[in-house]
Amino acid sequence: NTERRLAEQAVQEHRERLALVIEGSNDGIWDWNVLTGEVYFSPRWKSMLGYRDDEIENHIDSWKRMLHPEDRGRALATVGGHRRADAVALMPPPRWRVP
Repeated sequence: NTERRLAEQAVQEHRERLALVIEGSNDGIWDWNVLTGEVYFSPRWKSMLGYRDDEIENHIDSWKRMLHPEDRGRALATVGGHRRADAVALMPPPRWRVP
């Protein structure tokens, strides 16, 4: 129906606009679906860490593997606290393993 087609078109336009904003910002973006473990790591985020786009799988396990060993426990505990909604503050950014 026409209403559904217009809604789908609006969603597509918003997606395209968001993609342009992300690309134009030159920021590294990542977005985690906690239900599936899938993570969107933008190509810019990967390149900021010294990786090519194809070197990091879009999954939370990739994020965990890249954590610096000394920061791993704190980072995972903080993420777990936020998922349980009992964390009181964000952690400082962790250090990453880079190629």
